[in-house]
Amino acid sequence: MSEVTLFTTNYMTRRQHALVLTVLAALWFQAKSVFGAESAAVLEELLKTNRCAAALQENGYRVTGIWGSSLESEWSRVSAQVQMKEMERLGVVQKHTQMQEGEWDFEFVELTKGKLVAFVFSVQSRNYWCGNRPNAFFVVKRD
Repeated sequence: MSEVTLFTTNYMTRRQHALVLTVLAALWFQAKSVFGAESAAVLEELLKTNRCAAALQENGYRVTGIWGSSLESEWSRVSAQVQMKEMERLGVVQKHTQMQEGEWDFEFVELTKGKLVAFVFSVQSRNYWCGNRPNAFFVVKRD
């Protein structure tokens, strides 16, 4: 048995091990989306075709990246809530706010290093409100 297997077997439950792998995967996708070679082209295409990104732009926020992968479809409200709870549990959340504008619900999570993550949901539609594209973004408040 390798040292890594021995460590995870002896000191972590399966759930803790799965959570660590999930967080590492999310961080990898985050870094790939924000700093990857594809990010500029993907972000430009996203702003043209994604209704959720357009809703953020119309309400005074500038989208700077995708939370997760550009290949993912939108997060359901339940999965986004689970993600936010885990972020709070891990101690990386400074502030959590909600805003409703017209047909859109926005949930903003300010992270400890100053990054702002926005989850966007439609008030009326249950599925594919972003055109089956991402609905979680890194954003910056416009002045």
